[in-house]
Amino acid sequence: MTVLNKEKILEQAKIFADEGKYDRALREYEKIILVDASDFRVKLRMAELYAKNKQVNESIKLYREVADAYTQEGFFLKAVTVYKNILRLNPSLIEINEELAKLHEKMGIMPDAVRQFDIVAGALDRRGEIERVLEIRSKIVELAPQDIAARTKLAEVYQRQGKTDEALDQFQAILKLLEHKDGAEAKRIELYEKVLLHRPDDHAMIRALIEIYVKQGERRKALKWLESAKELTPYDPKLLRLQAEIYASLNQFETARSKFLALATMLQEEGKIEDAVSAYGEIFLMMPDESEKLREIVEEMKPGAFAELETWAEHKRSLMAEEAQQKEQTLQKIADEKRLQEDETRKAKEKKVEEERQEKIRRARGDTPSPAVKPASVKPVRPATPNAPVPQVLGPKPTLQGAEEAESAFSLGNVYAQMGLSDEASSEWKKAKLLFEELQASGKNTPEIAARLVELADKFPEEKVSPPPSPPLRRMMERKKADEQESLPSKSNKKISFV
Repeated sequence: MTVLNKEKILEQAKIFADEGKYDRALREYEKIILVDASDFRVKLRMAELYAKNKQVNESIKLYREVADAYTQEGFFLKAVTVYKNILRLNPSLIEINEELAKLHEKMGIMPDAVRQFDIVAGALDRRGEIERVLEIRSKIVELAPQDIAARTKLAEVYQRQGKTDEALDQFQAILKLLEHKDGAEAKRIELYEKVLLHRPDDHAMIRALIEIYVKQGERRKALKWLESAKELTPYDPKLLRLQAEIYASLNQFETARSKFLALATMLQEEGKIEDAVSAYGEIFLMMPDESEKLREIVEEMKPGAFAELETWAEHKRSLMAEEAQQKEQTLQKIADEKRLQEDETRKAKEKKVEEERQEKIRRARGDTPSPAVKPASVKPVRPATPNAPVPQVLGPKPTLQGAEEAESAFSLGNVYAQMGLSDEASSEWKKAKLLFEELQASGKNTPEIAARLVELADKFPEEKVSPPPSPPLRRMMERKKADEQESLPSKSNKKISFV
């Protein structure tokens, strides 16, 4: 086949493909493959057309053939691209994911290799192929030895397989990685206790666990491990002193005393006189009544040392008293802050209730409130009671003619209430209530008057605000009032004051 014929075939195949005639395009490409099976470009085009034609298996077969050829020839990047095309068609192909992981490893792209191997391990795990899972997980740890998550997954597989020693080896390796990592204490504690459950004689691990618990202030948990390490603690001066100090901090003075005595004896036998004297000093600090007995022991070890212990103990007791006082002050401060917060919460709740009450009044009145009305003048009154409640003036001043006296009485009652004169305030509010009710009964029932009567009802909860009279009753009351005015002498035509 000439080059010209090949180009014509490629051109014709492209036309068929563009027209969506994939079968005819594939037949054209097959003519080239029959002559030149190494034309990977044509095979890739054919694989693409098979995918478009819903012939997925044929597409994957061609893609894989090309990818394997690229891999053998060392074109790893090209092979990666082709393998990814296969995974787009079927992501669940484990063998393709594994081949892709191996290619990343060959190219030195370890994060991608680890990620692909992790996908493979997860798929194998779902299939129940545990031995293969173990193989892949071990490979991941080999590629990324500092990866804590990878080691954890490998340890878990070992546990499931009943390979306890191998799992513990991985947990110990993780602990070494976490040793100098900030914020990893909780994870370290979990792993230490898990390993020590099977390897209780690992003294280095016990020491490390105790140190974490002491640093976190978990004295009782530290003490538990100190007590469990019977082959270690009694012979380790550092751990024995720590054990004695914890007992002392828990006010178990007799037990602490026995531990400090054992420590002092051990140190004295080792020739560490200063440290032994220090241990006796701890006993004197806890039990000053034993001063004479301790004086004899200490002076025999080091003449003049007990006087130094007395000075040290006095200073230490002073520091302890200061610490106790500071702790008490801190606790009191916390309590005060809590009380203040509770007060603020209560006030906020009361404010919300009051706002809701005012909102109800505004809805009943049908408009928004105006600033509170201030009286023109105030009578001299006696001093206000401290912390007296300050009633709020709600709603606008009624502007209806004839309501001035009622509004004046209402405002004056509020002023009296502000000054703590409850009797005077009550008297003025009652006067205002009667006046507003009279205005309402006369047919002058405006939203402002209704709002004032609601406010006055809140001030006299035991009384109920009279509802406005019905239209027939109102007309009857107006006729009765007119008859009464006609029967009065002419001089009675003056306005009647309600004050």
